[in-house]
Amino acid sequence: MNDLHKILVVDDHQIVFSGIQLIMQAAGLKYDFMSCKNGNDCINMLKKQHFDLIIMDVNLPDTDTYQLIGLVLMAQPKQKILMFSMSSEELYAKRFLKLGALGFVSKQASNEDFINAVSTVLNGETYVSAFLSKLFTQDVIKGNKSNHGFDKLTAREFEIMSYFLHGRGSKEICNVTHLHSSTVGTYKFRIFEKLGVRNLLELQEMVHVHGIK
Repeated sequence: MNDLHKILVVDDHQIVFSGIQLIMQAAGLKYDFMSCKNGNDCINMLKKQHFDLIIMDVNLPDTDTYQLIGLVLMAQPKQKILMFSMSSEELYAKRFLKLGALGFVSKQASNEDFINAVSTVLNGETYVSAFLSKLFTQDVIKGNKSNHGFDKLTAREFEIMSYFLHGRGSKEICNVTHLHSSTVGTYKFRIFEKLGVRNLLELQEMVHVHGIK
């Protein structure tokens, strides 16, 4: 291979970018790495050059991550994206895979699993961890019926819920998603109604009870 694979890491923590580089170097793997901190920077960098892989965090500042993936794939339909996050695999992975990401790997994964995820996605294949693979198999056996009800949520409702779970307030969610405050309030009401909770504390408790956060 004459040219190194170009990888863009979209994460607002410098330590994550440095850690990824160290993991690859320790494994004797060489890639051309670049980084940015939010969605706007990501789009601007993609306008200037091509990347073989984008490694993207789920929770980015001033960024609607769901919309960002759509914008990236609209501009570059064959762009390979690997989600890399502390967020729950069970709760988020399926959603991001449906949006077009080729993989989801936890920041708690081993170095070996992370390297495997990067290599798999660079080869154009879908990466799921052994844990996720087991969950997907159980979904098929059970007829895709979850035991927690989060599958009842629409894509937009799930997105709004994820922002609340990551500690973002209504005003910040409005700024990121460009939705009116009353619209965010309506989504919040629908989320609570579908999941049978009365407030954010009960929503967080529900997530903890099911072991998916």
